[in-house]
Amino acid sequence: MDNNILSHRRFQKKMEQDLHVLYEQGDARGFIMRFKEYERHHPASTALTEYFYKSLGDKGQYDDIIDYSLIQMNEGFGNYDLHMKNLLEALLSQGRYYEVIEFSDQIMQEELPQEFRIEVAALRHKAKKALDDKDVQPEESYDETYQDMDEESFHEMPLHARLDFLKHLMDAGDKSYSMLIMNVITSEKNPETITFMLLYLKMCGENQAVRFHKMGSEEEVIPALLPDIEETEMYVKVRNDVLEHLEDRMPEFAEAADSMLIAHIIGIYPLDLPYDHENLADAYLHELLRMVNVDSGIEPTPEVLEWVRSIERLMSPSD
Repeated sequence: MDNNILSHRRFQKKMEQDLHVLYEQGDARGFIMRFKEYERHHPASTALTEYFYKSLGDKGQYDDIIDYSLIQMNEGFGNYDLHMKNLLEALLSQGRYYEVIEFSDQIMQEELPQEFRIEVAALRHKAKKALDDKDVQPEESYDETYQDMDEESFHEMPLHARLDFLKHLMDAGDKSYSMLIMNVITSEKNPETITFMLLYLKMCGENQAVRFHKMGSEEEVIPALLPDIEETEMYVKVRNDVLEHLEDRMPEFAEAADSMLIAHIIGIYPLDLPYDHENLADAYLHELLRMVNVDSGIEPTPEVLEWVRSIERLMSPSD
C-alpha cells in the first residue's frame, strides 16, 4: 500500500480499530503482526504499546519484550515507566533475578513517580524472594567462592553480591567470617547490608558490642541480644496495622505496599521507633495512598510523616 495513503488519518484510525479488535479477541499473534506494521508508519500510543507487551507476554516472547523495551528507552520513545516495568517483568519471567535486582537498584536512584517507585520495589522484592526460595548455589563450591574474602574484596563487591555472601553464610551456618563482618560493618553505608551483617552476627552469637552508622547517627549494639526482624514493633504492629487497612480499602495495592514496608523495616533495623505505632501507621497509610493519588482521609503528624519520607530517602540504593 502506498505510504502516503497509509499515513492518512482515516487509514491510521482503521488500523487502530483493527488492533483493538484483535486484542479484545485474544488474537495475540495477529495483534503482534499488525502492531509492527502499524508502528512502521505511526508512533504507537501508550495503550497500544501496553497491549503489545501483554500480547508478547501471552506468547511467551520475553526476549522480544526485553529487546523492544531497551530500544524504546534508548531512543527515548514512548512511556519510560511502561517500558522499564515490562523489561523487569520479562526478566523476572525468565528467572533472571540478579538482573532484576541490578536494574531496580539503578533506577531507584533516579527521580521516579512514587507509584512507579513502589512497582519497581515490588518487582525487586519478588526477585529477591525468588532467589531466597530457590537458594541458588554458584557453580564453584562454597569454599572456593569465598575462601579469599577479606575486607578489601568485600567492599569491592556490588551490593547484591554482598547480600548474597551474607545470605550464604547464614544459610550454611558458617560463623568463620564473624571477625571480618565485625571489621567491615563500621564503614558500611548501605542500610540493608548493615541489617544483614547484624543478623549474621546475631546468628554467630556475637556478644561483643559493634558500632555502625544508620540514619545519620552512630549506634552500638550487642548482636546476640537483638530481636529477629519479625519480632520488631515495626513489623508486628506498624506493618500489620497498615496492611489490615489496605486489605479492606485497596486489596490490589497491598502487595506493592508491603514491599515498601518490608524494605523500610529492613532499612531501619534494629533502631528503636521514634514514634508510637499508631502515629506511624497513620503516616504510612497517608503516604502510601498519596502515592497512588488516593485521599487517605488521615491527617498525619507532620514530623512523623517526614520521618517516613526520610526512610524512603535512606533506602535509595548505594554501594
